[in-house]
Amino acid sequence: STNYEVDMDSNAYLTLVKVNVTSSGPYVFFMEHNPSEFEGSDHYLKDYDGEDVTASATEPATASSTTSKYKLGKSKATGLAVLATFVTCLPTLVVIFVAWYTFDVNSVLFKALSGFGAGVLCAAAALHIYPEAIGMLGSIPESELG
Repeated sequence: STNYEVDMDSNAYLTLVKVNVTSSGPYVFFMEHNPSEFEGSDHYLKDYDGEDVTASATEPATASSTTSKYKLGKSKATGLAVLATFVTCLPTLVVIFVAWYTFDVNSVLFKALSGFGAGVLCAAAALHIYPEAIGMLGSIPESELG
């Protein structure tokens, strides 16, 4: 058996891993994340000719086959996700309301903090969207494709 430990290249849009398949039969890949989470326009697993290879089985196989004591219905899971989002955002909302009633809205400090906050939001959005946009446009250099 062969084990591969993959370190992603943080300077590249795409990290390629070549797996040497010497004989036909089942192969197992253990990953921390489902690779389809990171799929863009290309499938995450391809054969030698560049054709997509799909898994014949995954774990957990299906939601109905799991026996976890933490199995939640879809509506309950959605409710918990909304609750977690609210709890996470609550401290920020409290600070905003306190600042709104404490600071003079026309003060230089309030305007500076508002401008800084808006700039941070715009920068974060741009930095998260830019790599995806570049990848989806197909402007990946040939040197990174392998």
